[in-house]
Amino acid sequence: MELSLETIEKLDPSALTKLINEWITQDFKKLLLVLYRLDVSEKKLSQLLAENKGVDAANIIAALIIERIAAAKASREKYKMDPSTIPDDEKW
Repeated sequence: MELSLETIEKLDPSALTKLINEWITQDFKKLLLVLYRLDVSEKKLSQLLAENKGVDAANIIAALIIERIAAAKASREKYKMDPSTIPDDEKW
């Protein structure tokens, strides 16, 4: 299943968990690519997986993806510039 990052962002947690389980079993490289593109912390993921043995890894990964997406959105919102504040000589 080929999905854009925007589509992944719109999935509800249970659908995301199901998709991650599919990637774990059928396309692990895809999972790694998505984690990389979303900039999910490898260190944090490793730590959480080690601390939560016996817990479904897809649930842990989904929670980290949701957390990372929320952080990225908050960062974009925080640093979004109001176009009306850009001087005319600096506009493209």
